[in-house]
Amino acid sequence: MELPNTEAMSIEEKIWFARAIAGMIVADGRVDDSELEFLKEAISFLEDRDQVNGIMTVVRQGKTPSLEARKIDPKQSFIILKYLAELMVVDGKMSETEITFFVYAGGLLGFTSNILTKLWKTARSMLEATKPLAKISAGKNASLVRLTSLSESRCTFRNPRAMVPNMPVYIQISKSGSEEEFYDRVEGRVTGQRQEKWDEKSVSIRVDIVQRLGDQHGILQILFPDRYEISTVNDRLTPKKSSLTGRIVNCFACGNDKVHFWSLRARSMITKQNIFGIPKYLSPSGSMDFCDFNLLDVTSCTSCGFSTNILENFRSQSNRNAPFNVEQFQEGWEERMQSLLEKIKDPAAFMSEERDLEMALLSYDLAMETHKRLSEVADTPYANVRKMASLNMVKAEMLSEAGRIDEAKAALKEIIEWLEPIFEQLDKVEIIKACLLLFRLKVYFKDFQGAGGLMKFMDNYDTEGKLDQESEEFKVLSVSQQALKKCYDDREEYSEEKLKTFHLPE
Repeated sequence: MELPNTEAMSIEEKIWFARAIAGMIVADGRVDDSELEFLKEAISFLEDRDQVNGIMTVVRQGKTPSLEARKIDPKQSFIILKYLAELMVVDGKMSETEITFFVYAGGLLGFTSNILTKLWKTARSMLEATKPLAKISAGKNASLVRLTSLSESRCTFRNPRAMVPNMPVYIQISKSGSEEEFYDRVEGRVTGQRQEKWDEKSVSIRVDIVQRLGDQHGILQILFPDRYEISTVNDRLTPKKSSLTGRIVNCFACGNDKVHFWSLRARSMITKQNIFGIPKYLSPSGSMDFCDFNLLDVTSCTSCGFSTNILENFRSQSNRNAPFNVEQFQEGWEERMQSLLEKIKDPAAFMSEERDLEMALLSYDLAMETHKRLSEVADTPYANVRKMASLNMVKAEMLSEAGRIDEAKAALKEIIEWLEPIFEQLDKVEIIKACLLLFRLKVYFKDFQGAGGLMKFMDNYDTEGKLDQESEEFKVLSVSQQALKKCYDDREEYSEEKLKTFHLPE
């Protein structure tokens, strides 16, 4: 992104530009740690540290710094505007509130609405060019669109006109960006649409996918690229169970190049969630072999103990650089993990798809210790604490199903201790998920006073309605608020006194 020549700016112009950058970053209503770090670096041209700290304080509060009309050199002004437009889409999304701020800031610089519209639409086009290309067929009509969001159950796209609610549509994903070759079509239904605030010729369409996905549809390849990566070396494992895929990866921490990483094929198992949202694997789907993937979800290096269920934390053909500081991580790691590693009696069995419960429980202990260490060396540690909580939740589910309920409850209490002090420091969606999890845990242990505070937090999360209704944050908030209400309404059924496991009785 091209920066204006800040050295040629007056102090007042520098302050205005810094506040405009901050305003664009906070325009979607929330700021995470990585965005704060980016902002601090982006406005480092301000020489007055008090000015920097003042802007950072306002942004941490989720507020937009004040701006006033300002005349700046026309060339500089245009570069500022281009910078703000690019900043608007740097996170891969563009919300209506961000467009609103962009138009507001551009107006203060004296630009006309036509110029502003052209700039933000250009930014939108650049953003959408990175999104999946698809053919949407409805009745006799077919058109090419860019999918603005995509999951296994839903997609969204912009359309020049509204569509009939609940009408059937067919989605075909382009092969390698081609406008001629497509994967097999998958059926969906129009379940929502909204006229875009800043573009009268665009309607945002939401389509729910109503058909089971397979490799022939191309969607899974987009969502899970690592599963479909064509490797130039023989790094694939051949599992005995048809529901699994496997690969050999390298450990960043010690260099072990024979770590087994297992993945569960999409929609291969029928699951049931416990009261905390953790899956229990019940039976295979179709002709697949059964696999209790909770036993295999954690990948462990049996040489040094580095363990996680995040593929990017291991070296593979598509991932050459460690996402953490290896040298810092290694300091004291061998001594720290010695006692846990001594419990691995058979390394080959430990890495195999035949892992038993005791080995699985040990793998989760290794993983929690790994993410605890990662949190100690990371610039933004809280995501790893959240991961520790998620791992411990699965461990608690396995202990509960094995009849070891006291150990399971102890794990749940650990999670409360970890998450309660830091959940508000997590990133957007994770704040909501962590709040819901803590609420359910409080209800389970009948801490209704603590649950009440979390309910109030959730109720006040978006009181001004700033969230973009197409954003993942808004969707997760809506679902979580409903889940929280249901948990509260059924609170007597969710208590530890009523449940022998973490599943409600049939």
